Amino acid sequence: MTQCKKVLSTLLALLLVWAVPTTAAAASLEVTASLKASLDKTLAAADRAQAEKISALYNELLSLQQQEQEWDSKLKALHESNKNTSSALAKQVKQIDEASLNRLEAEFNQAKERYKPLFAQYTSLNKQIDAARAAKNKDLSAMLQLHANVLKIPIKLARMDLEAKMNAWQAAKKATGQKVKRIRGILDDADPIREQIKAKNSAVRTLESSITPAWNGFKQAARKGDSSGVQSSLATAVSLSRQIHSEKQKTYQLEAKISEILSKAGSQIP
Repeated sequence: MTQCKKVLSTLLALLLVWAVPTTAAAASLEVTASLKASLDKTLAAADRAQAEKISALYNELLSLQQQEQEWDSKLKALHESNKNTSSALAKQVKQIDEASLNRLEAEFNQAKERYKPLFAQYTSLNKQIDAARAAKNKDLSAMLQLHANVLKIPIKLARMDLEAKMNAWQAAKKATGQKVKRIRGILDDADPIREQIKAKNSAVRTLESSITPAWNGFKQAARKGDSSGVQSSLATAVSLSRQIHSEKQKTYQLEAKISEILSKAGSQIP
C-alpha cells in the first residue's frame, strides 16, 4: 500500500503539470479536482503492478507531450525560416542580371534615338529621289542620289551597331532566362515535399483529434474506479502521442530537405 501511495503522489504531481495546456491537442486534457479525487480512489484500489503501469504510462505521455512542444517550436522556426528564404530567393531570382540587362536595353534604345535623325534623313532623301524621277527631273534626281550615296555608309554602320546592340541584349536575356530556369527547376523540387508535409500535418490533426475520446474514456474509467479502463485509455493516448511524435519528426525532416533545396538554389544565384 505504501508503494501504491508513492505512485499515487507521483501521478498526482504529474497531473498538476499536465493540467497546463501544452498543445492544441492537449488543451482539453484538463484534470479537475473531482477527477483527481476519482483517480486517487482508483489508484488506491489498484494493485502495485497496475499502479506502476499507470504511472509509467503517464510519465511517457508527459514526456511525449513535452517533446511534441519542442518539435512544434522547431518545426515553426524551420518552416518560418524556409518561408522567409523562399520569399527572398523569389526576389533575388527576379533581379538576376537586372542591372546588366537594363544597361544593354538602355544602350540599344539610346543608339536607336541617336540614329533616328540619320534614318529619317535617308528615308526623306529616297522619297525625294522617287519624286524627282517621277517628275523626270534628272539633275535634281542625280543631286539627291549623290547625297543619298554619301549617307549609305553611315546608315550601314548605324544598322550594324543597332543589330550588334540588339543581339547583345537578346543574348543576355537568353542567358539570364537559362539561369532563372535552372534555379526555378531546383526550387520546383520542393513542391512534392510540401505536399508530403501537408499530408503529414493532416495525419497529425487526425491523431490529435483521436486523443480527446481516449482522454474522455480515461475520465469515465477514473470516476467509475475502473483501473483497467484507466490503464487502457492511457495506453491509447500514449500510442497516439507516439504516432504524433513520429509524424512531427518526419515533418521536420521534410522541412530540412526543403531547406537544403533552398540553399542549393541560392548558391546558383550570381
